[in-house]
Amino acid sequence: MNPVVEGFTMRHLLFLFLVASCSTRDLPSGEGTETGSSSGESSSSTSGVQTSTSQETTGQSETTGTSSTGDLTSEEPHTSEGGSSETTLEPSVCGDGIVEGSEECEGDVGCLPNCTWKVRYIFLSPPVQGDLQGVEVASELCETWACDNPKLCGGIYAALIQDSLFGFWEPLGDFDGLYRLPSGVPVGRLTDLRKGPLWNPIDQDVSGTSVSPEVKAWTGFDPDGVLDWTCKEWLSLDHEGRVGQIGALNTSWFHNNEVMPCHAILRYYCIQTE
Repeated sequence: MNPVVEGFTMRHLLFLFLVASCSTRDLPSGEGTETGSSSGESSSSTSGVQTSTSQETTGQSETTGTSSTGDLTSEEPHTSEGGSSETTLEPSVCGDGIVEGSEECEGDVGCLPNCTWKVRYIFLSPPVQGDLQGVEVASELCETWACDNPKLCGGIYAALIQDSLFGFWEPLGDFDGLYRLPSGVPVGRLTDLRKGPLWNPIDQDVSGTSVSPEVKAWTGFDPDGVLDWTCKEWLSLDHEGRVGQIGALNTSWFHNNEVMPCHAILRYYCIQTE
């Protein structure tokens, strides 16, 4: 081969080799730059999502908190106002002519200045037979029994039974107040006792213990004034006496058109007179 041509060929091959070597070294550098750029975008994108998500959650939490607080704020005054409206009562005014609150009466005859009734008590005797040794002795026993209850002790009491000397209604006089049982339960006023109906039956002994409504009470009362049924003036066991029904609210409480043998064990009414 011509030496000139050979030398040119060798230089040309060396040049091509160098060019190829330079191109090969540049390629990784370019790839690394693109990879870095891609990583940067990924990092930036991920960071943005986290921040956005964090802000959204915080916003939602704040919104929820605000809504919850708003609900509580709106409910509490309502509850408070409702409670106040239900529990606040106008005080009753004694003397205004309107019975309200703890008042029992207003301006009625027998009504005290503090708007409560004058009070007397009525109760049942212990079980007894018809030989009561007369009305006076029976009345003395009423006073003795009354002092078994401190609330009743100190008053004057009479047996509410009739004979030839004592009329059945005589012990009541013209009392214009209210009769009560030992427990405080109201029975009624004088008109209620005479004509009915009672507010509540007279069915308690002096201690306030209830007595069966089936039990009867000695009264001797006869609407026509006939005195043949009083156990011989409440002195004998060999005759009969008129009775009333303890559980009744009408006038049967003192007169139920029935007579009982005087040896029967019944009760009688004790009533306060002063």
